[in-house]
Amino acid sequence: QPVALAPPGMAPPGAFERAAGLELRFNRLPGPRADAWADFEDSALARAVKAQEDEGADPRDVAWARVAEAVKRDAKVAQAAARAAKAAAHAAAANPKPWAEPKKKKARSAKDCARRWDDVKPNAGSWTEDEEARLLAAAEANGGQRWDIVAAFVDSDGARTADECMRHYRDRMTPLEKDWNDADDARLREAVRIHGDDWQRVADAMGRRLPKDVRHRYQQYAMWRPKKGAWTILEQRRLVLAIRAEAEPRDAPLGATGADAMPFKVPVNDRRDGFWRKVATHVPRRTPLQCRSKWHDDLDPVRFVKKTGWSDGELAALAA
Repeated sequence: QPVALAPPGMAPPGAFERAAGLELRFNRLPGPRADAWADFEDSALARAVKAQEDEGADPRDVAWARVAEAVKRDAKVAQAAARAAKAAAHAAAANPKPWAEPKKKKARSAKDCARRWDDVKPNAGSWTEDEEARLLAAAEANGGQRWDIVAAFVDSDGARTADECMRHYRDRMTPLEKDWNDADDARLREAVRIHGDDWQRVADAMGRRLPKDVRHRYQQYAMWRPKKGAWTILEQRRLVLAIRAEAEPRDAPLGATGADAMPFKVPVNDRRDGFWRKVATHVPRRTPLQCRSKWHDDLDPVRFVKKTGWSDGELAALAA
């Protein structure tokens, strides 16, 4: 091998690394990961999922624990066969090397199987107009209940899976609704009562709504059954008392002015509305956004003094 020469007065390349025990090996490629899926595992995974679809299981309700058990059984069989083949080759070798037991693969969990299926599930490519027409007719006739039947009608060869048909119909072929009315909110509350926080099922029950849209609408508006219009004196008093109860208390230093004179601290950057959601539970039929807006626009003494020109002493008395 050619020796790399260094300029005069400099150590040859790699000398420092070798002296420190950090010799670099640039030409060695990494081997397969220990947790990489083998071909027989992918095959077992596909068979287990297909078996459940043939039984009529909803693509969203695949029993991944059963799939993991099936993959585990097939893995044991394949590993036993590989062990027997290696033992036979070792026995037949003229100068056999020391016997090394094949390393056992880690059993796949239900979560591992679900994630792997998202990566390897079959995809027949772009949808044709004929396939979409079949999908639309089958989904409407079936009511979106048995996607395995829909998939069989779309493609009898099985190139389109039940999950693929469901996702394409839901995401591509149904125009999304944007506006909400009181009837939609009532339907949303009923869907949440039935399905809980399974937002995908709630969205399916609502029709042409995304899970994130129904979740946001319910948590920010529909669950509160809000009323519109001016705030009453009683509501404003409830709001102030709720903020005093939920806000972080603090001792205002003597002589403090402005926001520092407040005996409690209202969060400024409450991106997830955690604080205002707690406050809204004390003010019937007012949403977190309504409570936050009312406080900042009308009731916050710090902002109020800027509008009215109140003195610091009056502000402290008002906050107390």
